[in-house]
Amino acid sequence: MLGQQPSRGSKVQLASLIKFVSQNLKNVTAIILICHAEALHSVYQEHKGAHDPGLTSEGVAQCLKLREHLKTRLSGRKVERIIVSPMRRTMETALYTLDWLVQDGGVPTEASALWQAIYNKPCDTGRAIEGIKLDKTFDCVDSSKIDSIWPDKTSPRAALYHCFPHSIIQRGQKALRDLDKSDEGIVIIVSHNGFMRMGLIGQWTGNADYLVHSIVQGEQYGSLKLIEQEGMEVGAMWRSVVLKTDLGVLPEEVSNI
Repeated sequence: MLGQQPSRGSKVQLASLIKFVSQNLKNVTAIILICHAEALHSVYQEHKGAHDPGLTSEGVAQCLKLREHLKTRLSGRKVERIIVSPMRRTMETALYTLDWLVQDGGVPTEASALWQAIYNKPCDTGRAIEGIKLDKTFDCVDSSKIDSIWPDKTSPRAALYHCFPHSIIQRGQKALRDLDKSDEGIVIIVSHNGFMRMGLIGQWTGNADYLVHSIVQGEQYGSLKLIEQEGMEVGAMWRSVVLKTDLGVLPEEVSNI
């Protein structure tokens, strides 16, 4: 349940996480999916129509708690790569939470349009690539590989980023194929609940929470899918919702949320 507090079972969950990470260090089989922390547009009415808003003060506090948690849980483990949505709230989440890896540890960190938010509202549309490059706050994030179409999400040439179920699922498959090509161990991704749920895992992920998955072959020929690590149903930070949906299902199509 949302907001459920850790119990004795959480110790088993955390031990299981460490075992999972230690046993899956080949071909990107340990993928940590982090949902960004609380953002301004989700709390304050005046930011609902804001363009690419950042985090609230509570969001920053969430990041710092997650930071301490991950530093402990990943102690002695090698993170090979960090991928982040080019949105301000996801990049801020990455830097507040993973600075010990990004800035101090020298872990390659890149922004990828594949992991951006799904809607084309101002709050879900990023800044131009030039603007990101000029923002010294994010100097340690490699923006050179961002799709040149960015931040377009509506034109015919940006069909991969349209907010239609088939586009979102297709984008999820491309994101997984790009990961599966690599010969890397632990990969951390900072993205958005909407995209992760609709395009990849079919589950709600709470702010500043994470789930651990591995890539396996999907049911359809040539497809890939993510398998959730056992015991991660409510997220490592206990902020997520135990509710499964089919991929591509829009929030307004789901009742009782």
